[in-house]
Amino acid sequence: MGISLEAVEIQKILGVTYPLVLVDRVIDLHPGEKCHAIKNVSHNEWFVPAHWPDYPVMPGVLQLDALAQAMTITVLHGSKITSNPTMFLTGVDKCRFFNPVVPGDTIDLFVEIKSARMGIVIGSGVAKVNGIIVCECKITEKIPENILAENELLR
Repeated sequence: MGISLEAVEIQKILGVTYPLVLVDRVIDLHPGEKCHAIKNVSHNEWFVPAHWPDYPVMPGVLQLDALAQAMTITVLHGSKITSNPTMFLTGVDKCRFFNPVVPGDTIDLFVEIKSARMGIVIGSGVAKVNGIIVCECKITEKIPENILAENELLR
């Protein structure tokens, strides 16, 4: 079993706060390798009243962002960060949505780092609800120069 993280630690790594944090808890983190995190989708989410009021769902783009945030946590956890920890989403490939995510669902977010070279990180992401895949994709993120300069391990 790897590392687990709660909301305050997650916010420090991501450098964002509510309502932009889309990872509620990290269950099993192996820094630089893989991560299992969760997002609890509530009726109180900021997007629910506006996104199909008669049939509220979590927008696919937010599911992707939750996976990207889990990937950022996987890459940056344990790194020496003295400035803004933001990583930039630079690509999403082979993305598929299979089932809707609705209020009351808990999304299990699984990411795995496939490669990390010269500040570019490529990983795969799978989101599941009750063990059923709702979204899967390949994610590419860029680590900003200021973070690379502070962290020899990320170069």
